[in-house]
Formats: sequence, C-alpha cells, structure tokens
Amino acid sequence: IDILEHLNSIKEVEIALDNIYNLTTKYALFSIPFIGDIKLEADKTYKIKKTKEWWIWKITKGGFKILDTPQNWLFKEQIIIGVKDENRMHKMSCNNN
Repeated sequence: IDILEHLNSIKEVEIALDNIYNLTTKYALFSIPFIGDIKLEADKTYKIKKTKEWWIWKITKGGFKILDTPQNWLFKEQIIIGVKDENRMHKMSCNNN
C-alpha cells in the first residue's frame, strides 16, 4: 500500500487504515517514505510527513501487529509489514464499556 503519505489529513489516514484492516485477510505491506528520506521532500504529492516511529504507532493503532522487514528486500528502509491483530475488535468493544 503506497498511498497513506499522499492523503490530506491524519483523519483520512485513520479512515484508510480502517478500510485496509477491514479488507485485508491477513497481511498488509506499507511503503512509506519517512522523515529523513530524501525522497520525502523531492515529491510534492507527499502530504503526511512523519517519522517511521509515528507510522508504526499509527498502523499499530489501526489494528496491525508489526513484523520485521526482511533485510534483503529492496527499499526495506520504507517498508512496514503488518499482520492483522484479530483481537482488535474485542479490544475496541472492551474500550467502549
């Protein structure tokens, strides 16, 4: 998924992550340039400019557990792999009580 950094607001990122969670059967691969990546400033279509830690936090809040990116992958610096946390719905319903 290579769109999150192009969205107009954090709210849109949250909505997109919710949709990704609902449509994904198990894994999601996110490709996101982070602060410190020279490509982030080179492309004017990047609107959400955050650190890798922030994106990991946001993707985790979106219901994914983060897996290690294989070191032999191209562009591993900007890849985040998430696996659906099947307990997300249970956690959300518990938090509403």
